[in-house]
Amino acid sequence: QPLGASRPCPGRSLRDLLLYTNIISQLSGPFSLGNIDHSVCSCVLLMMCYEWDVGVLAEILFWGTAVLKGFSMFYDFLFPRVFRDNGASVVILLFRVAFGILFLLHGVDKMSNFQLLVQGYPSVFGLGSYMTLLITIFCEFCCSLFLIVGLLVRIMVLPMILAMGVAFFDVHDAMMPEGELSLIYLIVFIILYLVGPGRFSVDYLIGKRVRKDRDEKILAK
Repeated sequence: QPLGASRPCPGRSLRDLLLYTNIISQLSGPFSLGNIDHSVCSCVLLMMCYEWDVGVLAEILFWGTAVLKGFSMFYDFLFPRVFRDNGASVVILLFRVAFGILFLLHGVDKMSNFQLLVQGYPSVFGLGSYMTLLITIFCEFCCSLFLIVGLLVRIMVLPMILAMGVAFFDVHDAMMPEGELSLIYLIVFIILYLVGPGRFSVDYLIGKRVRKDRDEKILAK
């Protein structure tokens, strides 16, 4: 049947109603994204009024809930709720600012000596010295600024992890002590990726504001 096609029968049986209830409990039960249960139930009632096919309804609910769950997972990833007490957040802030400034200085130094460095800078993945140096400056300068202020930390720290991983394993061939500094940065950035930005960050303020607006909309309903 095409999407939205109705059955010839004028109403729904008790069996269909029980099937709808089971679909709702299976799909919306494990997830929590604001007022998702209310939205799903409203969708079900609307489709029951139009007498859409049960299979069509199940497919729409499945993909719709999957999209909402994916958004919820990305939201919790970007604005994590762990490590938000003041003590842990202070430690995270110190790590962010200290290592962010140190990493930023590497980028400033490379920008100041760009013409000199580009001539013999190592080429990674066949990108060439020029492009590799530009990407390195982006990781060390631009990403460090985001890390220091705590904005999109879990996204911006990924290029920093990649850069230090390449520097340690490829450029320095995982040799010590040549790659010691790259390894230290790599470990620190992985830790910051896992724990998130903490309370004292722009990410925390954004997440707090978004959750407040969402809760107000739920209460208004």
